[in-house]
Amino acid sequence: MQSNKLKIVLPLMLVIITLGFIYPENLVIPVKDATISDWNKNSFWYEPWGKSVTHKGIDVFANKGSPALSASDGIVLYTGKLKYGGKVVIILGPKWRVHYFCPLRKHFR
Repeated sequence: MQSNKLKIVLPLMLVIITLGFIYPENLVIPVKDATISDWNKNSFWYEPWGKSVTHKGIDVFANKGSPALSASDGIVLYTGKLKYGGKVVIILGPKWRVHYFCPLRKHFR
């Protein structure tokens, strides 16, 4: 009985993992109406940065109240408030990449 389940579950898991890598990643700038000139490319992998040691992302500068967008399609893993991020949204996107958006004034839909 156990080996029959394994024969079904393992190939299914392999298909799901493969689909995660195959699904196209159509990235967009995650702030409405922002352009490439609205972020500081020098802030990526900036060190030191607060208590997280290394800043592993980009800072997009926009006017207060500008709507935040998801950078890609994906599955929302978490929305809430964190001690060092404020209001955050965490999304699992294509290629099994995790996108972390913070600080947000409010969560995007």
